[in-house]
Amino acid sequence: MAFGIQSEYCVQSTCEGALAAGFKIVLLQGAHSTYDIGSRKAEEIEREVEEKLRKEGAEIIPWDAWQP
Repeated sequence: MAFGIQSEYCVQSTCEGALAAGFKIVLLQGAHSTYDIGSRKAEEIEREVEEKLRKEGAEIIPWDAWQP
């Protein structure tokens, strides 16, 4: 299990590295976040990161749907 908190930095980098190494990635919506950047709201950035990672092979699921 890896851990990060800021969506477009440590979370995205960790997930991309793990995917490149062949690991299965499950990213929980609501378990990462970021800050508003200029006119872009944090929620928009979070969703963009999730969509990018989904396209790269990560599974994105809601926090409350996760079953360890």
